[in-house]
Amino acid sequence: MKAALCLLALLSASGLVSAEENYLHQSVGVTMLVADPAVAADRLEAWAENEGGYTLYKSDERVSLRLPHPRLGELRGFLERLSEDILEYSPQAVDLREQLARAQSSLASRRDILTRNLALLDQADTAGTLAIEREMLGLIQEVENLQAAVQKLTVDRTYARVEIGLRFVQSALPEDIPSSFAWINQVSFFPFIEERNAIGSGVSRFKVQPPSGYAAGAGRNGSYRALSPEGLPFRVRAFKNSPEQTLPFWSEALKSHLQKEGYRLAADGRAFQAGSEAGQAYEWVVPYDGESYLYQTALIVTGKRIILAEAAGPYPLFVNYSRSLEESLQSIRLR
Repeated sequence: MKAALCLLALLSASGLVSAEENYLHQSVGVTMLVADPAVAADRLEAWAENEGGYTLYKSDERVSLRLPHPRLGELRGFLERLSEDILEYSPQAVDLREQLARAQSSLASRRDILTRNLALLDQADTAGTLAIEREMLGLIQEVENLQAAVQKLTVDRTYARVEIGLRFVQSALPEDIPSSFAWINQVSFFPFIEERNAIGSGVSRFKVQPPSGYAAGAGRNGSYRALSPEGLPFRVRAFKNSPEQTLPFWSEALKSHLQKEGYRLAADGRAFQAGSEAGQAYEWVVPYDGESYLYQTALIVTGKRIILAEAAGPYPLFVNYSRSLEESLQSIRLR
């Protein structure tokens, strides 16, 4: 009668949901700049526990929290005090009423069937008892699964989910360390950002769709330059592919060199396509003028040429132009 004993335990379980009237599951996606990711993660965990929540996952890059819905209104204020800047704050809400009603109805139906089967056990012979118990075992598994689903919905009704991405604020300036590749020695954030207004009237050797809102022009040696209304620079120039190598080789060489100099990656590199040519882009966090800047380096290798596209700006402002900068990278062509 093991099945009957399991059934009795299931039927004595507590009610399906609390009496609260909240049926929304709220979630928030956050990306923010912090001076010390490890310290920020610890403070987020302590704050969530103090507010009646708990931590699902914690690292120097990401923290996942569960927070009581009534405390969600205090989240942004705490994050603003904790961070240098909030780059993204994306709240969402899902109405759980339909899912909850469906799960409750299915659970009640299965429990009712189990109750009727339990009543038949005393009246059945040995063969009948075995058949009923086999059916009950399947129903018990369904009840357990439905109970788990209802419990999950109950948690979602009670606790919001908060996913926080932590980005590091660079504090030390990159060093100037010579590379064995001459063209790589010409890749540096500081000369680039300080020559942001060097737009000339010559002819660029590139055809480029400027980022939205940028004013375009030519620079030295046939380079392409553009400048946003806020002063964010964008530049495309070419170097001789010598020694002749592929995009993966040069991308890794540039990445390794900048990391050795002290540049810090803001995110993993990403591939892009400029017509028939493949490209690879990286974004670096650099301290400048009392702020954290993003410095983008993007490479395209085509035949005898290495094409380098650069863009930079204060972190929050740069993020606003990310989409149009990506479109510009995809439009790069040699004349």
